[in-house]
Amino acid sequence: MKNIFRKMSLRGKLALLFCLAFLLMALFSSVLAKHPYNEISGRKFEPPGAEHWLGTDNLGMDIWSQLCHGARISLSLGITVAFIASFVGGLVGLAAAFCSPRADRLLMTVCDLFLSVPDVPVIIILSSFFGQRVSVMILALCLFSWTNPARIIRSRSLALKELDYVRLSRSYGASFFHLFREHLFREIWPLWLSAFVQLTGRAVVMESAMAFLGLGDPTSKSWGMILNGALNYRGIYYTDSWKWWIIPPVLSIALLVSSLAALVSETEKLTNMKGARQGWNRS
Repeated sequence: MKNIFRKMSLRGKLALLFCLAFLLMALFSSVLAKHPYNEISGRKFEPPGAEHWLGTDNLGMDIWSQLCHGARISLSLGITVAFIASFVGGLVGLAAAFCSPRADRLLMTVCDLFLSVPDVPVIIILSSFFGQRVSVMILALCLFSWTNPARIIRSRSLALKELDYVRLSRSYGASFFHLFREHLFREIWPLWLSAFVQLTGRAVVMESAMAFLGLGDPTSKSWGMILNGALNYRGIYYTDSWKWWIIPPVLSIALLVSSLAALVSETEKLTNMKGARQGWNRS
């Protein structure tokens, strides 16, 4: 781990530190927050101070507590969606590459079908019909997030399938699990990791956008719901409260998504360097 961190660029190191900071905020939100996120703890529109670090909202609830709890909701949703979508997409990509050509065409047709459907209107319809719950949002986001990992891993698996040592192993009767363990996993896991990080950022943005539109779980207090509550208050711009009610969640979303994007780029760079070294050693 030390060698990997040492090889990272300054941008990658900062991105990793910011992501770890948000993860710690999510894990220890109840410790970092002095007040409950869903209870009145002061006067409404109190400015930032020693008692309320980011002030209070129109009900007198502490915004710092809401921000910490929102990090838990947004990150847990993003990580769950990214794990399910990248795992399912990876299985579909491997199946398409190593099953029969008919199964490959069928799976890719289904993948193209999901890619052709606009995701935002479908997510809005699902949220409207099945309720504004976090579980519904996770299901809706997973439906449209597995396609890119599936196509990427299928493309890489097809290339690996034609390598001499893989074809030799298959000619000797090696099972798929043997091929995956000995030859495929070390080549595919960087793609899976990159897709996982990328999908985490996408899920956070999509959840925030849906919550901002009023389609999120009103009890979750995610970053998007904080913005929704702030911008739906008609007198938000008649006071200075917008400075501590709107700016913190916007900055948190932007900083987290930018850090995740930088981590994706850094992961691709490091794995390409590793792959190049392995190719030199084999040659």
